Amino acid sequence: MSQRNDNLPDGLLLPSEALTRFTARPDKLDVYRAEEVETSRYGFMVGTMGLLLAGGEKSEVIDAPGPCPIPNTPLWFRGMINVRGNLIPVINMDMLLDTGADQPGRWVLMIGEGSKSVGISIDDLPVVVDASRPVDALPPLADILQNHTKTAFLHAEDIWLDVDFDGLFQEVFSSFTD
Repeated sequence: MSQRNDNLPDGLLLPSEALTRFTARPDKLDVYRAEEVETSRYGFMVGTMGLLLAGGEKSEVIDAPGPCPIPNTPLWFRGMINVRGNLIPVINMDMLLDTGADQPGRWVLMIGEGSKSVGISIDDLPVVVDASRPVDALPPLADILQNHTKTAFLHAEDIWLDVDFDGLFQEVFSSFTD
C-alpha cells in the first residue's frame, strides 16, 4: 500500500492510487468476447477459391508498380518489389495454384512483416469473412495446398480455406532455390 504524500495539493492522488481507484464492472466486459473476434477474419479470392489470412496476421494491400522480373524463375514468380527499403518477392497465386487465370492482379497483398513479407497479386481487395461455419470435408485442392490447409469455412455460400501461409511460402520458395 502506498503512503500518502503530504506534499500533494488537495484533490490529487499518487499515481498508484489513481490507477487502482476504479474496478471493472464484469457486466460491461462482455462487449469484448474473444470468440466473436476470432470468427471474423480477412480473406481474398484466388480464382474461385477463397483463402483466409490467419487471425492477427500482419498484412497490407499496396498498389505497387509491376515487380522487377528475375530471370530463370518459375512463371508464377512475378519478381521483386521494393517496399520501404525491403525487397519483397511477389507471386501470382493463380498460376501457382493453376486456377486458369493468367493475368496478374492489380494490387499486391503483403503477408508478413518487413523483410519476411511475401506479396501476392490480387484482383479484388480482401473482405471480412465470418469463419464460424466449418465444413465437414475439404474440397479438392491443388497439391501444394494440401499440406498447408487446416480447415475450411462456409461464408456466403463460398468455401474459404484456412491456409498456413508461412509453411506454404517456405515450401514454395525452397522448391526453386534448391
